[in-house]
This record gives sequence, C-alpha cells and structure tokens, in this order.
Amino acid sequence: MIRTASQVHIVIEDVNDNAPEFGSAKVRISVPESVEPGVPLYSALALDRDSGRNGQVSYRLVSGGLFGVEPRSGHLTLASRLDYETAQRHSLVISATDAGEPPLSANLTVLLEVQDVNDNAPVFERTEYSVPVSESLPVNSQVVQVTAVDLDTGNNARLTYRLLGEPREFGMFPNSGWVYLRSSLDRESRDRYSLKVAATDNGSPPATATALLTVTVTDANDNDPVFGRDSYQFTVEENLNRGATVGTVLATDADLDNNAAIRYALIPANSSFLINPVTGKSRKTIFFGTPYARPDRPASGHVRFRS
Repeated sequence: MIRTASQVHIVIEDVNDNAPEFGSAKVRISVPESVEPGVPLYSALALDRDSGRNGQVSYRLVSGGLFGVEPRSGHLTLASRLDYETAQRHSLVISATDAGEPPLSANLTVLLEVQDVNDNAPVFERTEYSVPVSESLPVNSQVVQVTAVDLDTGNNARLTYRLLGEPREFGMFPNSGWVYLRSSLDRESRDRYSLKVAATDNGSPPATATALLTVTVTDANDNDPVFGRDSYQFTVEENLNRGATVGTVLATDADLDNNAAIRYALIPANSSFLINPVTGKSRKTIFFGTPYARPDRPASGHVRFRS
C-alpha cells in the first residue's frame, strides 16, 4: 500500500466580531479655562482585536459643542474657549468605530472640569463715590464703605482694599473696604479731598480695579467770631442828636451759614448807648458781643447815641 502526504495551509479569514474597547467607560479630566483652542486636552484610545479594516478605529464626538476630536489620533481639543464663570463642568461622549462590515463601536464618557484662572479683574459697584463728612467727626470714625466684586473664585476672587497715595487724613481697612478718619479735619483749611481707592484680587498675576472717592468736609461751629480790632475808640460831641451813629464795630466768623451768623450786644447794657444787633452800630460806650452774618459779607456793629 502506497501512502502519500500533503501539507495543507488553512487561512482563517477575520470577520468583524470584536468591537473597539476603551480602557474604561468613563474618565475625568481637569482643564484650565485659559487653554487655547486646538490644544490637545486628552487622547482617547480604543483597541480592536480584529485585523485589517475590521481593526481600524476612527473617533468622533457624539456630544459636546465646544469640543472636537481628531478622527485618527483620538485627540480631544477645544473648538472655542472655555469660561469657568459660564460653565464649570462639561460631559462629552467620544465614539470609537471600526471599519468593518457591519461597523462596531464603543463609547467613552469624558467628564471635564474647568479650572478657574484669574481672568476677571475686580469691578467696583460705582466708578465714583461721594460722601459729606463733618469736620467735627472724631478720629477713627468710619467714613464710607466701598465695595468691589470679582467673578472668579477662591483666591482669584479674594479682594484687598487700599487707598492709593496714602493720604494723611484717611485710612482704609483692607478686608472690608471701610474708609476711616486718621486725623482731624478742618474745613477752614481744606474742604474737599479727592481720593483713589483700589481693590486687588489674590490671583496670579493679581488684577486691580480703582474708583474715585470725593470727601466734602462740612462745616461745624468750631470758630469764635473775631473783631477786626482788640479795642475801638469813638469821639462823641455832647450835642449829638439821639439815634446818631457813634461808630461801627466789625467782627467776622470763619464758619459757614448759620454758624457764621453774627449778632452784636453791649455788655453790660448801657443807658446812653445802644448797638444794632445785626449791623453793629451803637451809642456811647461799646462792649462787644456775638455773630450773625457770612464771612464774605460780615456784619458791622453801628453804635448809635441813645439819649
């Protein structure tokens, strides 16, 4: 019996019976909001155990309008800029699909958290503040509180306040924004202050906003009337008619309005002479009293002969 043998090569053809597989069904990534569009954020990778076209994988983004994915590499990129203040989290779905017939696919969920960066400067509630302050206000009294807000979070939104130029008369509490009085005011020396306040966040680099603060010093009755002379002397004829003016005294007051209104009086009252309480005109011996007029139009004290 003759036996023969032959070698048979059997080639098993691949069929598309394996879907692409991601290492996990869900991943979490964190991205600064300052990242530029087009920069790869994450590389999606799916493996397919098939061969040839059945094992060729391409990627596409199923959901996530701000993002894109490179079909061959699986690189996840930004299509437009992120904004932490608009959305802090994004949920994306990347699909990996092979080229088999029929194609098989798998999905990967990407949970993306946006990291805040210091991209917002503080903003004051007003660009200008104006406040009246009495010149009699005690030292260390609070004058006005200014407030700024920052749309960032954490240290990027933590604000520190200060007065620029460090005026001698005023100080500022850095955490609250309260402006307080450091030294006494004197309206007669200075009646208006123009200050600049600043709010700076604790971001890196820090951002600063400024606002103007106008302090108007209001009057207090802190000045006595002052006569133009220490003493007045008048000569009176013995036959001077009753009611004739003997002389005029004049006092001024550095305060304002009612605080500077001067009235005159003779002290003590005299039977021979009178003084007009408003004009300061009198009648034989003159003693001086108190105010009722404005510094720019001082009252005069006319002395008239009474009898």
